[in-house]
Amino acid sequence: MKLPKSKSHTNGYLVLDFSPTSLKTLSFEQDSDSKKLSLKGFSISDSYKDLLRKEVVKSSVNECLSQSNLKATDAIIGLSGPEVFGFTLIAKVKRKNPEKQIDEKEISSVYDQVRDACYEQAKKKWSFWSANEDGFEPLDLVVTSIQVDEAVVSEPIGDTGEFVRISVFCSYSSKKYYKWILNLINDLKFSSITVTTTIYSQAKLIGEGSKNFLLVDIGKDYTDVACILGKNIIQSRSFEIGGSYFSRYLVDKHGSDFASANSKKEAFALGTLDEESMDKFGDSLYDASKVWRTAFATALDSMSGIKSFPHRIYLSGGGSLLSMIQEVLLEDEWRKAVPFANDIDIFATDGKSLDKNITDELNVLDGSRMFATGTLGVIKLELDEADEL
Repeated sequence: MKLPKSKSHTNGYLVLDFSPTSLKTLSFEQDSDSKKLSLKGFSISDSYKDLLRKEVVKSSVNECLSQSNLKATDAIIGLSGPEVFGFTLIAKVKRKNPEKQIDEKEISSVYDQVRDACYEQAKKKWSFWSANEDGFEPLDLVVTSIQVDEAVVSEPIGDTGEFVRISVFCSYSSKKYYKWILNLINDLKFSSITVTTTIYSQAKLIGEGSKNFLLVDIGKDYTDVACILGKNIIQSRSFEIGGSYFSRYLVDKHGSDFASANSKKEAFALGTLDEESMDKFGDSLYDASKVWRTAFATALDSMSGIKSFPHRIYLSGGGSLLSMIQEVLLEDEWRKAVPFANDIDIFATDGKSLDKNITDELNVLDGSRMFATGTLGVIKLELDEADEL
């Protein structure tokens, strides 16, 4: 799709939402006197079963820049999937002198202790989850709340008290995956790169309206699951059943090629097949959804230390557009083994929740398919706000 070019601007930036076999790229423009973004270009690249190549990434970026005529040199990179994990750590530090006011040097030392504690905890989790000996790379380290004794504060400097309690969300990627991503983009010569997780960007936006929820992002190659309690990402998991699994299931059951099966799946989600085909493919997709649900329940079961899961479930990603995902989640039998606080309520993420931050004249962000990619754009506003402090 070719879009008309606009007058050249330099205050733009790019969002690149990666999976091993696909890339969603968005280009944004930000007015110097405004905290709202304008979506100016987009590109979606899919290599199906093959890993992404440099030329595909470069072509996707160039297409976005060509559409908007932006001269963007900054990029937000979004990672997700089995090679990425995150959790919340709460650290309580006893102060040597409770009567002394907290200064910058002391709080900086506390932050260093928290960072080191996160890394040690990540090493334990990584050794348990992965046989990969290459190690991992830190991504997000975000302070979500600070308390001095029992009082929640936005800035502890100048306060007195016996304890400082800090809650942080931290995320990590395997070094192998992280290096592979950087290698894909190293020819693009970005002057600034921020690497984060789509779980963090989505949970932060949804958390503006919900305190406790499950985020379930059904992408192309895998599903990411995060448990959010008190607006904090407590734990996240990923399993390798995504939207492409449903297409492959149709191939196995009906004997078509992958591209044809994928088209049938998309048409079913949109309700554009004839009645006979809706019934035929619907039965197969329902069976595939039950397999997906089993993997989802296993992911929840692996989240240790959570006594009860929140009943609000937010579905994101193109795979969530299949109606039977909600259908199988609302069935009673599987939930007997999963401790939910109440009967579950399911919500589909929607690009409309991005309206206060992003002007989308291209109508690219409607629905759940591009929600995660859109939330990565808002990370730029968060970074700008942090720079102003």
